[in-house]
Amino acid sequence: MPDAPEDVQRMVHSLLLPQPMQYFTETVASAELAETFLKAR
Repeated sequence: MPDAPEDVQRMVHSLLLPQPMQYFTETVASAELAETFLKAR
């Protein structure tokens, strides 16, 4: 990663940082997630 361009390093860094209010606080069952995904298609 140290040899990646600076913009790529910044992008990866921003993806790895915790994002407040941007993550699930409770686990979601795989079946529910798959069903939701299929309905959205």
